Amino acid sequence: MKSNRRFRLNRDDAVSPVIAVILMVAITVVLAATVYVWVSGFGASGSQAKNLSLSQGTASNLGAASGSVAYTIVSVSPNFACSAFKATSTGTGGPWTTSASAAGASEFRWSVNGAACSGNIAAGDTLRLLWGSGTTGPAAGDTINFIDTASGNVVASLVLHS
Repeated sequence: MKSNRRFRLNRDDAVSPVIAVILMVAITVVLAATVYVWVSGFGASGSQAKNLSLSQGTASNLGAASGSVAYTIVSVSPNFACSAFKATSTGTGGPWTTSASAAGASEFRWSVNGAACSGNIAAGDTLRLLWGSGTTGPAAGDTINFIDTASGNVVASLVLHS
């Protein structure tokens, strides 16, 4: 019995002070990092994915020079500027790329509601893809992709019908 009491009285169950301090510092660092990551997510403005929905286009002179395709904008993200997207095609009349800034008569360009594209587009607007006499336009069956220039993501894609 005496021998058992000796072991019980001399036993140290506590962690040494050095190990205790290291554990407390490690726990504090992990908690601080967790709180920082959690709180920093609240203030991030993060870029929202753009949305553009178009009706099927009404085409004139597909596959020929000096033509156009008119789309009606069904829905669009708020504050979606003309300069924020471009159109591309790799079909029969392609490859080609355009943006609202293209102005030459033989270039691919677009207009909104019959005027040069400037400012923001809105639902109900008519977006007209135009090409001049120096270029062959897209043909029936070609796919037109509308791409958000900031992210490079396709925001709308339509196959042309005659």
